Amino acid sequence: MFYDVDDPEHVDELVALARRGREPGWVQRARAARPSYSDFIGYEETADCIRSFQNTLVAGLLQTPDYARAVLQARPSALCKEEVDALVTARIARQEVLERADPPRLCVIQGEGALRIQVGGAKVMARQLDRLVELVENPRIELQVLPDRAGAHAGLFEAFVLFSFPTPVFSDVVCVEHRTGTLYMETPEETNEYGLIFDSLRATALSPADSLDMIAQVRQELYR
Repeated sequence: MFYDVDDPEHVDELVALARRGREPGWVQRARAARPSYSDFIGYEETADCIRSFQNTLVAGLLQTPDYARAVLQARPSALCKEEVDALVTARIARQEVLERADPPRLCVIQGEGALRIQVGGAKVMARQLDRLVELVENPRIELQVLPDRAGAHAGLFEAFVLFSFPTPVFSDVVCVEHRTGTLYMETPEETNEYGLIFDSLRATALSPADSLDMIAQVRQELYR
């Protein structure tokens, strides 16, 4: 029994409320702007492995502040300045998980389009590409680029993030972001399917070394 409550659903609600009471201010402000955001942040902070496939955008944990702001401001349902500020702050604060003493392993597959779409303009994009090069110096971060010439591939339909946790008590979780929120999937059938998709993309993508070469090439082309 938990606080004299024995209904499992009510227990889950109380645990969630207690967790939210300990959330940093930046998480609470981000949740106010986007209700499902704190769940995603919680998965990032507790996972020991994060696998992310992003076809048209740079992965959130790798974004610069200016890039993140340009992405948020491009939404057709305009956010107010306070909401954009809160979400940019949250996106950058999330990256602190990569600087912990025990950071998760981060494996990212970026579509070539994510490197070439000039989000925020050439200057913002140049800084973003430089940031990618800086981040992969971290041995816990692996970045591969999926080139356009790969043709049809397993990730054509959607971007996704797959979280794995250090204890078997917690199942893997797949997060698929859509226009109005985030879909979370936890059944073995679902998570195994996305694991297979990620492995297929990884085999199709460029090696980490060749991916760096492509990033450098795209960086040089920005001001031609």
